[in-house]
Amino acid sequence: MLKRLVNDVTQCKLLIIEDSIEQHDNSLLYSCLKARCKEPNCQIEVFLFEHSAEEIEKTLQLKQRGVAHVNYHDFYSNAQSWILSQDPPDRNTHESLLHGIVDVENGTNRVVVADSLSAFGTNLNEYGHALFSLKCKRNVLQVILLIHRELTSDESMKCLKYLSQASIRPLINQPSFKPSVSSTSIRDLCQVEIKKDSGKVILQNELYTIKNDFEVDSRVWVPEDEDALPQNNHVDVNATAKHDVTFSLQLTEREKAQKEKLVLPYTKESTESEESSKIYYEADDGDDFDDEDPDEDLEI
Repeated sequence: MLKRLVNDVTQCKLLIIEDSIEQHDNSLLYSCLKARCKEPNCQIEVFLFEHSAEEIEKTLQLKQRGVAHVNYHDFYSNAQSWILSQDPPDRNTHESLLHGIVDVENGTNRVVVADSLSAFGTNLNEYGHALFSLKCKRNVLQVILLIHRELTSDESMKCLKYLSQASIRPLINQPSFKPSVSSTSIRDLCQVEIKKDSGKVILQNELYTIKNDFEVDSRVWVPEDEDALPQNNHVDVNATAKHDVTFSLQLTEREKAQKEKLVLPYTKESTESEESSKIYYEADDGDDFDDEDPDEDLEI
């Protein structure tokens, strides 16, 4: 599922990529950005609050590869672009960015990529309204947002989960797996959550690999201790529950022998032969024993 989310813009309208202090990595965001640059007739609007445009360009080299439909809005290097007017009160440019840049009259398709929730507001009401309005715009194909779990409140996370159709979060502190970073690739774990139109939610743990060209490959990941379980996943209920009850759940040898000797009424075999079986019918007063065919009116 992760590979489809990264490479296919039609998988969801709002994609949330989470990271954490223990697993701070922008590789998935870069992979999504590079994949969206392959979309034809589509403008990529990149809002940067924690990375500079030079850093993104140095990593992905989009301009050098002839990708001209990427627009960087660098609020990391140019902090003064936040201020529209020196007259009090100062106003930030959230509304101008979203409605002046993204919502264009010519209907050009847009993909919005942001490395911070600050691109859409400073509180829950602001970015909740901004993200919802972007989802409703026909020319916005997708919004990709990177958030930091430790810096995002529980109320904000609930809002983002409600608005998003897919999210990617890191899987950390897995005893049976150790992330690896080499000169050629990054290998790590994540949990992918996808909400279907029917309301069904799919959760899947995946092992993904990001190569030097930021191409993503992934597969379903199962911990090694779960791989060691039998295929039928049989669990001994008596062994797990015997410590939680005040009576014995197992039978003694004497009780097992008595159980084997017990014959239930519905399992008792008949000793009479078929030849000795007879049916006796006692007629009522209203019974009519004539020889007429009861089905003669059916003309069979």
